[in-house]
Amino acid sequence: MGSIPQVSVLRGPTHPLPRVRYLSRLLEDKVRECGNSTAIIYKGSDSVVHKLSYGELDLATNRLARALLARLAPLDGDVVVAVSLPPSEALLLTLLAVWKAGAAYLPLDQQAPQRVHHILEEAKPALIITEEAEDQLDEVLQCHNVVSFSTLDTIATKMAATILSDSEVLPATAQPLAVVLYTSGSTGVPKGVRLPHAVVLNRLRWQWREFPFSPTEQVCVFKTTLTFVDAIGEIWGPLLHSSPIGLLVVPREITKDPQRLIPLLEEYKVERLLVVPTLLRAILLFLGLDSSQQLASLKTWVCSGEPLVVSLAEQFLSQFRHRDVALCNFYGSTEVMGDVTYHVIRSREDLAAFDKVPIGQSLLIILQ
Repeated sequence: MGSIPQVSVLRGPTHPLPRVRYLSRLLEDKVRECGNSTAIIYKGSDSVVHKLSYGELDLATNRLARALLARLAPLDGDVVVAVSLPPSEALLLTLLAVWKAGAAYLPLDQQAPQRVHHILEEAKPALIITEEAEDQLDEVLQCHNVVSFSTLDTIATKMAATILSDSEVLPATAQPLAVVLYTSGSTGVPKGVRLPHAVVLNRLRWQWREFPFSPTEQVCVFKTTLTFVDAIGEIWGPLLHSSPIGLLVVPREITKDPQRLIPLLEEYKVERLLVVPTLLRAILLFLGLDSSQQLASLKTWVCSGEPLVVSLAEQFLSQFRHRDVALCNFYGSTEVMGDVTYHVIRSREDLAAFDKVPIGQSLLIILQ
């Protein structure tokens, strides 16, 4: 692949993973305890709810990983697979299969063709996985090694579903990559950031410890665009944790529409939600207009991606003044795995001494 600069602000633990270096092994271990529990929930355009258990997810991604390996030529060093798929169960199957094959995934946003062109020219992924058939590719993707998910899925039906052995996967590097993300480029040309498995695990362990799942928490939400670093915690926080928690995949058209998003959160009794302040403002406005929708189960709100202003935090506290809720202001960037500081707001006392919402205390904790 191309010369993507390495960023390792978060150091992984000395012994980051059991047995091997890949995060996907955590899910394989989880299947032994939670194999029958629901892993993925997705309601497609046909309004049919699709569900996969952890056992089904494991078997399907084992097959898909072998199909991927059959399409990848032998390569030295880190292998990157670009992914251009909408939010669905197919997307999550693909990401996990990429890890099981020993590669890293690189999200692409096809709605920004110039950005995609720059990323592909620099990162030079070994393979691109798309929703479109190979003969219907966008001009930007032509002249690259591209395969559709449906093609891979067809190939996968002929593959074994057993766990891949270490000898089957791509050769491991000293610190294998999990994800390659590109910055927004708002201050210049987008920069590629390399996030090894150990770095991602370090961030997840902090998340699990500081914001643990409650005994009643059964479903978490994946709604953030995959090209944003916050999506990593949304996806892998629930799926790789030892608890039998499912992940609800929210389609793009629902994500920014409070009138459709709020009933979905109510239906699945979601207890935590990641939002940008713009969406938080829209949700609070909708809740103020419709007293029947109150998100009774939602206890932890995390704001990230935009500045959180005091007036919005005060509006939040006023809306939920009779509830035990927390509004968390996270601050960071892609280069440091998303977040470097956080501030938790539970009452007006947490704002009283400030004219701006604090970015808070450091979360860069070395885990051994």
